[in-house]
Amino acid sequence: MIDREALVKALRNVAEAVGSVKELRRQCSPSGELEGLTPREKTIIASIGDILHNGGTQITKIQGRVCVFYDVSLAQMLGDRKFAHVAFPRQVAMYLCRILTDNSWKEIGENFGGRDHGTVLHAFKVVIKKMEDDEKVRWDVESLKRKLRAGSMVLEEEAIMDGACI
Repeated sequence: MIDREALVKALRNVAEAVGSVKELRRQCSPSGELEGLTPREKTIIASIGDILHNGGTQITKIQGRVCVFYDVSLAQMLGDRKFAHVAFPRQVAMYLCRILTDNSWKEIGENFGGRDHGTVLHAFKVVIKKMEDDEKVRWDVESLKRKLRAGSMVLEEEAIMDGACI
């Protein structure tokens, strides 16, 4: 049974995000740049726009799926916070981006709020170590990897429609 209240909330969040992205596009300078925003803010806006308008890149799909799985928002994932409940999902997403896409360390970092390649490499090593040491972490990451490789439309819709992710 679908939780009608959760569905309405998710649709409202999507509608608000679409409106916000359209408004931000109207505010662009003649060169198309959003002036006065940090690289992380620009990444968040670009990611939301990408997800809403063409289903997202592989990286945005991975970010969305990990957001849903760990119950963190995209803004948290791309932000500065280093709290464990946000940092580890970010590291898992970076790890999955590296093994499931052809993107370089640098390209992945750029899609995570402008982080550098060393941060992505560190995240990759942290996740490998935690998978070796913790059975639940290994199961969670492998489960995410299987679901992402399956490319199920249901998973993509969940990641886009989930209010927590947007």
